Amino acid sequence: MNCPCCTHTLRTIEYEGVEIETCDGCGGEFVSGEEIGHIVRVREQRFGPSDRAGVAGLGPVFGIADTDATTRFICPRCAKPMNPINYAGDTGVVVDRCPSCEGLWLENSELEKIQVLLERWQDEAPGRIAGIAGELDRSRSEALAGVSQAFRGSRFSFVNAVINRLLEAA
Repeated sequence: MNCPCCTHTLRTIEYEGVEIETCDGCGGEFVSGEEIGHIVRVREQRFGPSDRAGVAGLGPVFGIADTDATTRFICPRCAKPMNPINYAGDTGVVVDRCPSCEGLWLENSELEKIQVLLERWQDEAPGRIAGIAGELDRSRSEALAGVSQAFRGSRFSFVNAVINRLLEAA
């Protein structure tokens, strides 16, 4: 397989317990959907403070910038045009996905950026959930009260309608 970015020959390496294709020319990587799923689930690769600092201020980013949407690569596995996607819908890391074989082309350092972002979000999630727990409980109580009130009103209307029908029939 050849690199869709710089046409160097891709070589197979082991990364996080799976085999992926990498380019020695531009640093890009080609992975299957199963491989990237495995990579983001395990945490064998350790990232230092400088890696984490590079994504520290980043929050969810939706959509794809126009410049990313116009760049089109050809899949190194099946030679079909690839489509740019925002990985996981909100990471802000635009990767290219083949609609045919579902392989992903990640440019230099995008794989590591995805890993650092997802690991940071996983690490921060318990604290964020605890921080909004009171708000969640209050919203849940308000929703239940609204449903209960609506049910009470609808039950009364139904009983009233039945009684009226019985009186009309008599």
